[in-house]
Amino acid sequence: MEHGNGDNNAQHNAPGGTGHQYTGQGQHIYSGVGMTINNNAAAHTFENSREKIIQALYTSPYLQRKNRNPDRVTGTCEWFLNHADFHHWRDSTSSSMLWVSANPGCGKSVLAKCLVDELNTTEERTTCYFFFKDDFEDQRSAKSAISCILHQLFTQRENILSAEIIKRFKSYKAPLANSYYDLWALWDILIMASQERNAGEIICILDAFDECENQDRQDLAKIVRGFYIQSSTTKQSVNLKFLVTSRPYDKIRRDLVPFNLENVPVIHLKGDGDKEIEEIAEEINLFIKDRVSQARKKFGLTKKEEELLLHGLEAVPNQTYLWVYLTLDWIETEIHNKISETKIRDAISILPRTVDEAYDKILAKSTDAAETKKLLHIVVAAERPLTLDEMDLALAVQQHDSYKDFKRRPSDRFRKYIRDLCGLFININDEKIYLLHQTAKEFLVPIGHYDSHQEITTQRGHVSQIDLHKQLTWRSSLIPTESHRIIFQACAWYLLFIKFQASHCKFEHKRIFFGDEFRTGCYHAFVFLDYSAKSWATHFRASGIEGTEFREQLQQICDTKSELCWTWFSVYWVDKHPGTSLPWTFTPLMVASYLGIETLVRLQLQSLYVELDVVDDIFRRSALSWASESGFESIILSKAGARADYKDEIGGTPVTYALCTGRQDIANELTKQAREFSVSEIRDELLQSAVKNGHELIVQRLLDGVADIEAVNKDNETLLFIATRAFFDPVAALRAAPLLTSTCTLWWALDEHFFLSIFNKPEIRSKSNELLPTYFKEFFEGGLNRTLALLTLTISSTMATCFVNHGYHWANKSLRWYTAGMVLAAGHLAFVPAIAPKIKAIVEDTSKGESTKDLESWLSVHTIRTLTVDLAAWVCFVIGTAREIQGDD
Repeated sequence: MEHGNGDNNAQHNAPGGTGHQYTGQGQHIYSGVGMTINNNAAAHTFENSREKIIQALYTSPYLQRKNRNPDRVTGTCEWFLNHADFHHWRDSTSSSMLWVSANPGCGKSVLAKCLVDELNTTEERTTCYFFFKDDFEDQRSAKSAISCILHQLFTQRENILSAEIIKRFKSYKAPLANSYYDLWALWDILIMASQERNAGEIICILDAFDECENQDRQDLAKIVRGFYIQSSTTKQSVNLKFLVTSRPYDKIRRDLVPFNLENVPVIHLKGDGDKEIEEIAEEINLFIKDRVSQARKKFGLTKKEEELLLHGLEAVPNQTYLWVYLTLDWIETEIHNKISETKIRDAISILPRTVDEAYDKILAKSTDAAETKKLLHIVVAAERPLTLDEMDLALAVQQHDSYKDFKRRPSDRFRKYIRDLCGLFININDEKIYLLHQTAKEFLVPIGHYDSHQEITTQRGHVSQIDLHKQLTWRSSLIPTESHRIIFQACAWYLLFIKFQASHCKFEHKRIFFGDEFRTGCYHAFVFLDYSAKSWATHFRASGIEGTEFREQLQQICDTKSELCWTWFSVYWVDKHPGTSLPWTFTPLMVASYLGIETLVRLQLQSLYVELDVVDDIFRRSALSWASESGFESIILSKAGARADYKDEIGGTPVTYALCTGRQDIANELTKQAREFSVSEIRDELLQSAVKNGHELIVQRLLDGVADIEAVNKDNETLLFIATRAFFDPVAALRAAPLLTSTCTLWWALDEHFFLSIFNKPEIRSKSNELLPTYFKEFFEGGLNRTLALLTLTISSTMATCFVNHGYHWANKSLRWYTAGMVLAAGHLAFVPAIAPKIKAIVEDTSKGESTKDLESWLSVHTIRTLTVDLAAWVCFVIGTAREIQGDD
């Protein structure tokens, strides 16, 4: 299989960029007999690179997230599928964007799922998608969205992932685990892919754009809008289409739709317009009829009972799909096993009029309100969806419990238990627990910042008496700090009752592994370890817990002398620092500082035996250094006397880590202690280092922090010079020059020996004697100039590179090799007395027709010179250059 573009040249221009050229050739490596071996090796390398990129791009289970949404009922979504704006966008043969806005509960996600299926991938078209969801981090990230779109594109069209795209991927910083490529880098790759010869039409469907994280949403909107409003040949040469659905928020309109620009291919299809609202209402009536028909079959309703239920639902104004779904579920619960016309009339008489009322009525039917509230607290605060097993344990765990006390409930039984608690408020998909809809979280969690139920009650007290009867028990009932407190308690109590026996968790060679008994018989007891280990500290910080509360438990969890601490910390470390060694000399102060546990930090500082500046065994970093990187308790440690200027294994200090993470305030405080440096000096030095090493995110953060772009380093180098050196380093070029010129000298010498030896072949020797004097005269004049030029360059570049940084070369012991190479190169001229007479004899033909004998003598001396001084000089420069590279590393 060939990858790339054959003989085609392609021009790629990212928005705001300068573009680049590439030629899609050279995917196979030919070398005579070894052709097949080299080609196979290249193909193997290509496939390895491809697999790694595909794996890195799979940042979210996008198919599973799409399938969380129900299929459309026949006859619905037609308002959109028959709309002229949709037809214009769908049938366009050029790049364009369609933004579809509609109110909550109007079926936008069902529509998006329908479109993914309707616009399925064909030979000419590739359809990719991403469903944003506010539930969890990977679903509200724009980077994750574009990563998943690229993953779908490259798995559906394998030939699009060409060698040039792989090369571009390699030029970017590879993402760490649980992280992503930079958004601009991902977009650049998408543009490159759309310009591949066989790319065809590429459709990208983004659902619920309003649920994308704010800054991510603004960044992606800026990139997409910039692409569609530009008039460059890039947009005209591809067919890249975006369809975006969202709520009709003005802020999204401002981000996506440009003002007062003509001929811009950005269409806003308003699902909240009068005509569209009327059409959607008609389709919702179809949905009501479908659901009522299902209820008739399920409960055996009579024709009259069916009509009664249908007319009751249709009589409520301003319905939404979500309202119908929730209300019918509530009615089914209300009349279950008591079906009659009277019961149906009773239920219809108190129908919820809004989605919020439907939510409240569903939760009011809970069999255990306290347990329901605890479960919902955990769901809304969790950092990722909990599995059924994890939730079962989180609900059951109590202080001082033992894992032996737990009896795992079968999955089906626990699923029914959740349904009895929450009804349709909770959706279970692939054994994971989700809220039914984004509006469910908005219903439960109050808008604004409230720290107690008293504040919520006070807020409700301002409601007029007229609206008092509309008060909903469950609305705004989950205070965020309380939610985090509840899930932190579950994590902490869970960690504390883990009592690892030798058969469960063994420490060998400073690595943790689990025996078969752990994986089988004790699975349920340890199923909550992954979540608790990674998330307990986050929930503690968000819980608002202060003072001595939980102090004893925190001390036990962070006691680095216990196996308990290393059990959970190992899990946490592998997730945050994949591929790096675990520092086994962490102290409780380091753990608490790194995780931002202020209560424990203050407690540790009160100890008479606390060592503020002790460092770990791997990275040589102190508690203050770890805290500065995380942006947590740096000020407390600094005021306690921790050193802010202590350098770790790679020369980093607490100040530089604070600057890298954008914490200018912390950096300012820390430099008050390290008075010999100012924040601006440290920041400018760090900026220069970041530019040199290509750390784009750090560069951007530092420039946002008003770093001095005109600053110079200790070698009087400007930022622009450093940035330029990242692409072409003149010092590095100078170091490599002697090796390059000596290689040319050696190659020229070998070449001379090869083609001059031909004259001495027996079958042509007589003719050679006639031609050689004239030929050698011309050859010698050109060859002499070339040889002298190469020797001059070798000697001068060697002297220059040794002079530029004598101390550097001496330190890595390359100086002696450069010097030896230079002396040996000059030794080439020492053979002149032996060579000159033979050259003169050949040119003047003093042997009268026997010039080949003189040539044979010349070749003998030439061979000795080549294999001694020329080859030896080259070897010295190879070693010297290699030591230079090692010194840089």
